[in-house]
This record gives sequence, structure tokens and C-alpha cells, in this order.
Amino acid sequence: MKKKLLFNNIFLTDWTCISVQGVDAACFLQNMFSININNVKKNEYAIGSHCNVHGKLLSIFIIFHYKTGYAYIQRSSVTQYQISELKKCSIFYNLSIIELNQYILLGIKGNSIQQYFNFNSTMFFKKNNIITSCQEGLIFNLDIIKKRFLVLLKKEYIKYIQNTYHLLKKVCSNNIWLSLDIQSGIPIIDQNNYAKIIALNTNLVKLKGIDFKKGCYYGQEAIARLYFKGKIKYSLYWLISTSSGSFDIELTNFFQFQGSYIEIQRDNDWLIIGTILSVSQTLKKEIWVQCILRKNLDHLNNLRIQGVSNIFFKIKKEF
Repeated sequence: MKKKLLFNNIFLTDWTCISVQGVDAACFLQNMFSININNVKKNEYAIGSHCNVHGKLLSIFIIFHYKTGYAYIQRSSVTQYQISELKKCSIFYNLSIIELNQYILLGIKGNSIQQYFNFNSTMFFKKNNIITSCQEGLIFNLDIIKKRFLVLLKKEYIKYIQNTYHLLKKVCSNNIWLSLDIQSGIPIIDQNNYAKIIALNTNLVKLKGIDFKKGCYYGQEAIARLYFKGKIKYSLYWLISTSSGSFDIELTNFFQFQGSYIEIQRDNDWLIIGTILSVSQTLKKEIWVQCILRKNLDHLNNLRIQGVSNIFFKIKKEF
């Protein structure tokens, strides 16, 4: 390790990593996940999803080669349910599915990751989706331009890092990392939306998280029917508050709003038009919402969270 720490760090306790190992791992995951497992390259990661038979999302994750099989990183709140669904279908396969409790996830945003970890950077900074290894674990290049990285950190190094680099003084909230996902258009599936959101109503196709040529997988029939008939009427949106009201991240549990409704103003009425995936608050005290709304909405529309009458939102981006 090198001696200086110059960037923001976030211990990502709201995310977890799952390993699928065994001779049947690739075949099994190919039959379960929307992504083509055979196209996931060594030392790279890909975005994928696990759906139920109705094409509704159980999880969205990043997946990569790990040991002799695969591992994927997803929201902790869905892990118990998602693993249970996988195991129900795995009884005739030679494999194991376990949560990797020997690791913790560390989010990093900034210029100086090389001042913190020693690794081969020859290819790492040339494109997104690259994974490199270091003594302390694995490092994922999530966004070259925004300099955003994810570290799958071996727990044995946590105390050393905390003592040597005083990391606890620099750790940010999971909420900040969530805001970065909202800004980047990474759909967030937590427990409150488990098995409720149609995969095609997010931007998974643009993220190459759904493969329409790979053959059968859970939810494939429902997803393909909707896609090829051109019946996708919804999109993923990023909303930003235009008034702060009395919302305070320190006093309010934003998880309670996941699965709640977004309303649009029509004259003197408010009408439900969509569903919330996630809510976060930025360092500037803006409230950001990731939600599913109808396609091509006017960005000037006045929006709000159902039941929250003192905070209003505008559309920042449709993904």
C-alpha cells in the first residue's frame, strides 16, 4: 500500500457480493439471468438482472468471473430473497451459491486511487468495465470520466486501512453512493420493489443488461413479447427537488419511499404517474429520486412524492 489517501470513501454496507461456483455455474446462470454469461470476459464486469417468470426484477447487479465460477454485486436488501429463488432452481446442478462474507465493499470517488492501492494500471484506466486485482482484493472501474471505483476489499485489511489511513474520518454515507447510481442511470432494486418492476421499464437494454439472442432464461418470454411488440411505455427517470421543504436525511428514512408513487400536477389535481425506485439526498441537500414514469414526459412538469406536499421535483433526465 502507498501512504496517502486523497479521495472520498464509502463502506457500502447496503451492497453485498454473492458467489456461484461449480462445474455447472455458467450453464445455470445462463438459464437464470438476462445477460449472456458467455459474453462476460475475464477481468471485466457486466450489468445484468434476475427476473421472475413474469419479467419482473428480483435484482440488478454487476457480474464478473470469480475463481472457477462467477460472482455478482447487488443490493443487500434483496439478497436473502434472490438467493432463495436461485437455490430453488439449482437442485439438479453441481454448484454452490453463497454470500461472500469475507469481503466488504468500498466505494471510491476521486483521482488518487493509485496512491492507495498498488495495481497494474496499464489497461485499467483505458475504459469502463475493467477489473484489476491487488493485494487487498479486486478493483472495479465504474466510470473513467467521473473517476468512480468499487473495491471488493478483504476484511482482513479493514483494520489496517483504518489505522494507517484514518479512513473512518473520511468515510461518507451510503446515501452518497446511491446518489451516484441515480445520476449514472443504474436502476436500483431494493426489497420494497422486489418482483414488482418490469425489467423493460428500466434502461437495462441500453446498459446491455438484457440479451435478446441468448435463448431461454427466467422471464425471457414475457420480456421478449413486450420488447418485440413495441409495447414499452415507461422509462427510468432522474428527478431533482426544486424546493427542500423540511426533508432532512438525518431525520428521515428515505427507504420508506421506495415503492411509493410519484404524482404529477394537472390543474388543481395531483395524479399518480409512476413508481419510486430510490430516493437520496446530496451533499448540497438536494433530494434526488429515481423512478419509473411514462416515456417522453415534458421536463417542465411539476412532480411530487405522494404524501409529501411540501417538496416538488423537476425531471433532470430520462434514461
